[in-house]
Amino acid sequence: MVVGAFAIRPEDLPKLLALGVKDSKLLARKRRSELALALAEISAGIHLIEFPPERLDRENLNDLELEAFAEGIRTLKPTSVFIDAPVGPRGIPRFRD
Repeated sequence: MVVGAFAIRPEDLPKLLALGVKDSKLLARKRRSELALALAEISAGIHLIEFPPERLDRENLNDLELEAFAEGIRTLKPTSVFIDAPVGPRGIPRFRD
């Protein structure tokens, strides 16, 4: 499993929105490749966290995602954060805490 953290300067947020970025699982492979190049151009930082299969087999996926989110935040040091939380709307307060 790979979790990515992506940083952007606030003044570049309109560029991000104009790209129409959404869940990569909902995009065709070609569009993902196009977006990867466009995102690299406006990025203020990218950090990828990879978990080997052994950890996926023995640990909770939500816990691993939390670990990855924390590492991405510590590495990129953003002033604000948007997270694609792996829980439904009712689970967000607990996930945030």
